[in-house]
Formats: sequence, C-alpha cells, structure tokens
Amino acid sequence: MQKIIKSLSYLVFFCLIISCNNDDELESLDRIESSKKNNEEVEYVYGPIIKIQDDFNENNFSNRLRTKISNDWKRLDNKDLKGLSGKKTIDFTNQHDLRGRFAWALKSGDKWPVSVSINNNKFESGKGSKNPNSQFKWYADYRVNGTLIKRTKSDYGKWKKVEGTNRRSARNKSGKRKFMELPGEWRVAIKNTSHWNVEGNIGVELGGEIKVPLVADASAKISVSLKHGFGGSKDKTITEVFKGGGIWVPAGKEVVWELSERHQTIKSEWKAPLEFKGLIGADYGAKKYEGHHFWAVEAGWFFHEYTRKDNEFFTINVTEESGKEIRVRSWVINDTTVEQ
Repeated sequence: MQKIIKSLSYLVFFCLIISCNNDDELESLDRIESSKKNNEEVEYVYGPIIKIQDDFNENNFSNRLRTKISNDWKRLDNKDLKGLSGKKTIDFTNQHDLRGRFAWALKSGDKWPVSVSINNNKFESGKGSKNPNSQFKWYADYRVNGTLIKRTKSDYGKWKKVEGTNRRSARNKSGKRKFMELPGEWRVAIKNTSHWNVEGNIGVELGGEIKVPLVADASAKISVSLKHGFGGSKDKTITEVFKGGGIWVPAGKEVVWELSERHQTIKSEWKAPLEFKGLIGADYGAKKYEGHHFWAVEAGWFFHEYTRKDNEFFTINVTEESGKEIRVRSWVINDTTVEQ
C-alpha cells in the first residue's frame, strides 16, 4: 500500500511540472504585482522597461561640469539706478545721496563733490559742473555672475500613469483562455520637464536674463528672467513607440493596457550676485580736492550694498526630469470593475 501511495505522489508531481511548462510558462516570466480591489485580486503584468536616455552629446556634455554662469555686461543707465535703489537707504538717483556716497568712497570727509556722474547721467547740486566720464573714459557696467552651489540627483520615483495618455482595452471573445498583447503600436509623445524659479532677497528688479545650463537637455540652456519670484518651465518632447504588454486573459474577460512612467530628478541651485566694473566720476568744482577737479572711484566699491554683503544675491533653483523609464502595465478586469 505504501508503495502505491508513493507512486501516486510522483505521478501528481510530474503532472504539475507538465502543466507549468504549458500555458503558464509565458506568464511566469512576467513580473506580477497583486493588489486588492473590491475584495477581488487584481494581477498586474508589466512589460519590459524602456529607458528614455538623457539627450547628451559631445557638445553639451560639459554642462555637467559647468559651475559658473553670467549674463552680458550692461552699462548702467537711469532705469538701472532706480532698480538698484529698491528698498535701500540710499537713492542712487538722488544727487545728495550720490554726492555723500562718493565722498565716503573717496574718503574725502566733509568735502563733497558738486556733482557725481554715472556714465552719461550727471547728478549735481547746482549748475555749471562737468561730467568728466567722456573725457577720461570712465564708464560703469554691471552683470549677474552666478556660481553653482549644489547639484543633486535623486533615485527613481514611483511609477505613475503617463500624463496625457488614455488606457486601451480589449475583450477576449475567443471562448477560451488567450494570451493577448497590445493591439498594433502605441505611439506616444513623452515629455521631460524642467522647472525653475528665482528667489533671494536682493530686492531689485534690474530686468535682463541669464542663461542657465540644463544637464538633461541638448538645448543646453534656459533663459531665466532675473526678477524675484519669477519662475517658469520648459518641456522637451520625445516620441516613443510601444508594443507588447502580453497577458493571459480568461474567456469573456477584458484586458486593460496602461503606460506608466518614472524618472529621476536633478536639482541645481545657483547663487547669483551682482558684479560691477569700471569707474564712477565726480567734479569737485572750483574748490577742488587735493588739487584736482575730477576724481573717480571703483563702481564695485561705490555700490557696496551689492558687493560686500553675502545676503544680496539671486537664488536660481532648477529642477529637471532625467533618466525617464516607461513600461506597459496590463491587467484583467471583470464586467463591473474598472481599475483607476
């Protein structure tokens, strides 16, 4: 009797092996995730992962190594001087404030100039003074000169439905269990999005833009307007074709296909203070100062509020989607339940 029972056990085990090697073989190769919905088990089958490569080439690979940004030098005009005044205690368009600032910068004590000239703009306490800038070629420019503070790359986030895509479905009308794949091709435009914003307490709106490199985009740079609280975004679209999504579907049941995506995130933070170059001129009039009518001081020293304080700068934060992965998710539903 024991020999008979043992023989029957081997026979059952052998039959199970044969069964596993037939219809269930393809299904066993897929990774299956189970979840509970309406007290019914839903089995998700995932197709192969397609990687959306970052668009690097030899010309823009250096963006990963770039740590400095700046815009073009701009000659200071009256509008810029108003912007620099902002909420400061000094008004850079007021002749009294400018004359006092120049005497401080030159260390001439209580001997103030009768006028201060910033490029073509002359600010005087009376009439008859001269703008020496053209004669001595004294000009003052400014720009924003930024430095990369940090750049971090995250792990892959959670899988989610690809935005802007609709699910596809089909019903097994064959009358028997059937292995079904996504009908035809699924051509989808995938977006990689970059976001940025400008923060900081620089307190001025000088206008203009600065080019900031994107490390995950072949377009290399974005133009960021230098205004506190300003932000924006940029999309890069990549078209991909998806197939497959095979899953075993019982007779009469419906299968659903959905595109899922996940990505890594690159975050960059740039510190961008103002930088000045050139000279600010002044006329000390008939009384002169140490025997000279005309004097000049460095623009960076004259606008020391923006060059000597560590808290006066723009902060540019950039977030980029990178290393995106796409896959097809499929599952079988009953007639009354649709997975959301």
